[in-house]
Formats: sequence, C-alpha cells, structure tokens
Amino acid sequence: MTMRTLLAIFLLLAAVPLAHAGGKKLQQTPGTLTRTFLDNYGHDVALMEVKRIDKMRAVFSKQLSATLRAVRIAQDALAAEQPDDKPGVAGAGVGAGIAELGFNSGEGHAFDSYDVRLTNMLGKNRAAVDVEFVANVQGTPVRWRDRYEWVLEGSTWKLDDIVFRSTGRPNPRERRLTKLLRPSPAPVNRLFPERPPVKAGPSR
Repeated sequence: MTMRTLLAIFLLLAAVPLAHAGGKKLQQTPGTLTRTFLDNYGHDVALMEVKRIDKMRAVFSKQLSATLRAVRIAQDALAAEQPDDKPGVAGAGVGAGIAELGFNSGEGHAFDSYDVRLTNMLGKNRAAVDVEFVANVQGTPVRWRDRYEWVLEGSTWKLDDIVFRSTGRPNPRERRLTKLLRPSPAPVNRLFPERPPVKAGPSR
C-alpha cells in the first residue's frame, strides 16, 4: 500500500465525522420517536394544562394538538361554571370522564417497562407503532399492547393518535384517544328513532 493510498484513506476517515456534523440531521423514525415520547410523557395524562400542550406542539400533529387544546379549554370553562362538580361525573358535559385519560391504557397510567414491538406503514405518510407494556401488580407482571399512530407533516413525524387496547390481547372494540376526546353528541328531541311510514294495504 503506497503512502498516497494511506493518505487518501486517512483523509476519507477524517471527513466522515465532519460531513455528518455539517450535514442535515438524520430523520427520526416513528419507532425511535415512540420511545422518546414514552420516556418523556408516557406517564402523563392527555389533558394537561394548555401551556404544556402548547409546548408539545413539536410532538403532536396539528389535529391532535388542536383537539387536546380545545377539550382542555372546554373542561376549564366547565369547571369555572360549575366549581362544585367534579370532572368525570355523569352529566358534566364535554369534559365528562376524560380528565384522567392517559397516554397508555395501564391502570393509573403506570407501567414499569415497555418494548417497541412492531412498526407498520399505514400509507405513504402514516405509520403505526405497536408497544407492549409491563406493569408489576402485586408481584405479578401484567402485559398489554397499545398502538401509537404517527403522521408525516412536512418532513417530521408527529403523533396523531393512540389506540388503547385491552390487557393481555387486542380488543376488537379498540378505543382511540381522538374518539375519547370528542364531546358527547347533542341530545335529540325524541326518545326513539322515527319508524318508517306504514304502507296502506289493499282495501277489503
């Protein structure tokens, strides 16, 4: 190996970290972003203060951020109108039953460990990350899986929804964070749906 070849190799090796440092930041994947999200916010509740929601705009999609913010504001307004009512009681309105909604489906929003199991591409700009959680309940490990759905906004993956599943195995009736945050439908004026008109039979 000639001196010129050795010099070329040394120059190439020296240029690698410089190119990496001066180049564009490597795009994070939905899997790595899910780990970062769970490490930082996994034990939090979905309806934190508005200021905290605003600080997390870089994490949430535009739709999820707007939904969380709107429900939090509505809940605060309801609490101001009815200071004696506790959130979550029947008939409390838009904020009923969701004040303690967490970012995972464990009891008390607690888990001891988690494992990112699988990432599925749902489309060109959407991905779903399955996560298995483990919680120690009176010395017995309890396992469950939730799904974190990400959407590509511009060149950045943003958390767009969370699918909460039952403990042990996926529940056919999956619960979505965005659906749980929706206000209850407006009451209707009638108790029963209208019956279809009865056709007149042949005259006798």
